[in-house]
Amino acid sequence: PPDNDECISAFAVTAFPFTATGSTLFASPLNIGGYGGGYYGNQTYSNGTDSGCFFLDPSSKSVWYLVEGDGSCMTASVDSRNFDPSVSVLRGTECDEFICVSGSENYYADAPSWQSEVDEMYYVVVGGRYGSVGDFSLTIEVS
Repeated sequence: PPDNDECISAFAVTAFPFTATGSTLFASPLNIGGYGGGYYGNQTYSNGTDSGCFFLDPSSKSVWYLVEGDGSCMTASVDSRNFDPSVSVLRGTECDEFICVSGSENYYADAPSWQSEVDEMYYVVVGGRYGSVGDFSLTIEVS
């Protein structure tokens, strides 16, 4: 499995623009809720608004990236040629409670953007729509 397939092992993004390639093929299931929110184990998930985080299926194999807010506007885009990816931005601490900040799926061909808050931690989660898996390219930019 990829090294960053769980929240506790999220890859720390420290420089922008950031680009990485990865795969969800052998990743662990998300296990934090989905489709409008839910409760699984000791983790809560709230979609807050209809921003798209509900595209994270609880069984979706996902990889995690961790971004520290600096007050700038951030955008995360994912591209894939061999599966239908989704990307969600969650705010939380210590991997035990999340609030949806933004999200999208490749089907809608948009990239989630959010206004970051200084010192706030954001998790960018790349998974597959309806459990699909494959290779992807993720880009996180600031403006």
